[in-house]
Amino acid sequence: MQIKIELKGIDKVLKGLDDIAKRQVPKAMALALNRTAQKVKDGEVEEMKRVFDNPTPYTLSSIYIKKATRDNMVAEIGVKEDAGKGTPAANFLRPEIEGGARRAKRSERALQLSRLLPQGMSIVPSKALRLNQYGNITGSRMVQILSALKAAETMSGYTANVSARSKKVNKKPREYFVALPGTTKGRHLKPGVYERYGKNNWRIRPVLMFVKSPAYRPRFRFHHVGKQVAGQVWVSEFKKALADAISWAK
Repeated sequence: MQIKIELKGIDKVLKGLDDIAKRQVPKAMALALNRTAQKVKDGEVEEMKRVFDNPTPYTLSSIYIKKATRDNMVAEIGVKEDAGKGTPAANFLRPEIEGGARRAKRSERALQLSRLLPQGMSIVPSKALRLNQYGNITGSRMVQILSALKAAETMSGYTANVSARSKKVNKKPREYFVALPGTTKGRHLKPGVYERYGKNNWRIRPVLMFVKSPAYRPRFRFHHVGKQVAGQVWVSEFKKALADAISWAK
């Protein structure tokens, strides 16, 4: 998912300019492309704030810029495809841009590989689970759940052991189990992951619920916003960049 701002027809721009201006045009063009790309990126971030409910810093920082140079008059704005050990932003933003089914998160793939989460289903936090300020389950809690279910061992990027700090806070490890239709354990419960708690772990409460994977309608107008912003600012950005480049050359 990228937007490319490409410059063509340089010869037309050079007509009527003096020698100093002509020498500075390529530099000015690359500068204007990159300044325009930054404005496009800012516009995409504002669109995410408008469309999404309390987006995380990770989501808001998911737009990248590949800058233009004097030898390559193309600036690229896109959604990051890589995320190290996390979930690439493109995985969850693509359905918001193009529509369709959301790709499984790493935690969901771990549960699927362990045959704990049926295909075609996703996980959502239960109302009983304490969430972070963005309405998401914390990474440490998810690792704790996956570790207890032996699901973390199926995915690189997750540690299969609860951290020392977690062990210190919870003197005894939390106990979790999966309830699915047709299974003996928790067959009377809604599909999901449950936690045992209380004295002798005789009480249970849901932590993750299994729901049918949703299909999304496009709502993040990534391409529309990019074209709109670029069209609005390009002329003024080029004029300013050319004036700057000429002043630097004198």
